Amino acid sequence: MKVKALRTLVVIDWAMVVFGFGLYELSVRSLPVPLRAFIAAQDAAPQSPLVKALLYVGIGLWCIATVGIMRVRPAGRLLYVPSLIVLLAAVSLGGPKSVTGWFSVFEQLSALVDGAIVALLYTTREFEPAPPTPL
Repeated sequence: MKVKALRTLVVIDWAMVVFGFGLYELSVRSLPVPLRAFIAAQDAAPQSPLVKALLYVGIGLWCIATVGIMRVRPAGRLLYVPSLIVLLAAVSLGGPKSVTGWFSVFEQLSALVDGAIVALLYTTREFEPAPPTPL
């Protein structure tokens, strides 16, 4: 039962990532002109190589981890939390950002789904390594 719930949450997480890009673009259009100008200037500025590297590593780890979770592999559990930590580091080093209230609510819901995935990962026995077989 927990594995099915976990898979459902991972699918929801993927959908939220995809939907989040569109929602962000739509929400930026509803911001006042000075905030849109701030975002445009921020997007035009070159990104730190460290932030870029953290984003690429974090996204790669997250993709591998979610596929591992869907296939009920212990590596999925081992990589999921580190991927979130790397992505949090990238976001925190990325500098200030301006978003609408709706997008902020969406980000909080996404974090809630991530937390539920972590909770289920560490309470589901299917992800524990198999006991050693006696010789």
